[in-house]
Amino acid sequence: MGTPRVLVVLWNKARGSEAFAPLIREPLDTTPDFEVLVCVTAQHRRMLDQMNSLFGILPDVDLDLMQGQADDRGG
Repeated sequence: MGTPRVLVVLWNKARGSEAFAPLIREPLDTTPDFEVLVCVTAQHRRMLDQMNSLFGILPDVDLDLMQGQADDRGG
């Protein structure tokens, strides 16, 4: 077997992500030939965390880029 193929999914909370989340879940569940890495930007943190929890998505990388208005953690 050769070098594994890597599929990197960059994921943030945006309008319509409820429809997009299953598309992330699909390769995680059904693609043994690929190493699937999920990376999040943390835009709208609470919504993103809720969506990840709902669909069982565990990010491999959290860039935690968003601050100010786009960062809804409060503070």
